[in-house]
Amino acid sequence: MQKFHTAENACLIITHNARILDKLKVDFVHVLAKGEIIREGGAELVEQINAEGFAHILAEHDRVG
Repeated sequence: MQKFHTAENACLIITHNARILDKLKVDFVHVLAKGEIIREGGAELVEQINAEGFAHILAEHDRVG
């Protein structure tokens, strides 16, 4: 994947498993639920999801949304 990610283009990875992102350099992360982007961030968001899961993000969105 890294050879395709250059200054001239980008790669979009859609996954239900954040662990796949351990092997990739991540610039931006978008969390989708029910067809809506509910959280955006950088590589730190992947680390947070790996440590805490998605439940807190979904709960926060339901509480605010």
